[in-house]
Amino acid sequence: MARSLKLLGLGAAFALASGAAQAENLDAGKSAPALFAATCATCHSSPRGLAKDRGSGGLASYLQEHYTSSPQSAAALAA
Repeated sequence: MARSLKLLGLGAAFALASGAAQAENLDAGKSAPALFAATCATCHSSPRGLAKDRGSGGLASYLQEHYTSSPQSAAALAA
């Protein structure tokens, strides 16, 4: 019984670890305007408001950290 509980625990730990490694890109396939509408438009009336006082590299980094799920999506928005 104790052995089966250990195996069950190891299996659960493995399942959780493998699920975290296969994170899904929720922004995949969305255009930059669609990403802006979905993630930024609530607080920002235009993309120019996001870029104020930031270079494109700084903006992409900020967007990736706060709004998008991939570097590619952040770069598309920053452009």
